[in-house]
Amino acid sequence: MVRLLIEDVTLTRHRHVAVQVRFKGGQTTGVEVPVALPAPEARRTPAEVIAEIDRLFDDFTEAGVAEQLNRQGVRSGTDQPFTRGMIRHLRIKYGLATREQRLRARGLVSLHEVAARPGAAPKTVKDWRREGRLVGELINDKGERFFQVPDVVPRKAIGRPPGTKNRPKQTTAGTNTGGAV
Repeated sequence: MVRLLIEDVTLTRHRHVAVQVRFKGGQTTGVEVPVALPAPEARRTPAEVIAEIDRLFDDFTEAGVAEQLNRQGVRSGTDQPFTRGMIRHLRIKYGLATREQRLRARGLVSLHEVAARPGAAPKTVKDWRREGRLVGELINDKGERFFQVPDVVPRKAIGRPPGTKNRPKQTTAGTNTGGAV
């Protein structure tokens, strides 16, 4: 049906696409439309989102970054919520520093590096963190942590207090310790 009305259509592409339609009666009409972005460009995650991901890596793991972005309502270049895998892909693609590199730059060390110090074992270091005597930050989504290196190894008080080893028991006069009166 349309072919009975239209003589020909001319398309020209420069900074925009110009469409010229010539009808059978000789009348012409035209319209200009912007050139669409190539598919990879249209799907690319915006630079502002990449900068936000980079900033969030200072405080969160990959899953934590995805969770924070989703809470803020930020969407990917394909208009999807972020996942840990997407964040990992973007970190690698844009060469962002890993969580481990960031924590090491702040002077934190691994569990085994803290445990290599005298008087510490991996389980002991974990116990110290749970008790609040060591500060640890998550390095990944497996629950592994990096720790601030303590100046002094925290020790738990064990045994009797210092200076009480050979002290005789003190009794007060007139104290009835039981028995016949």
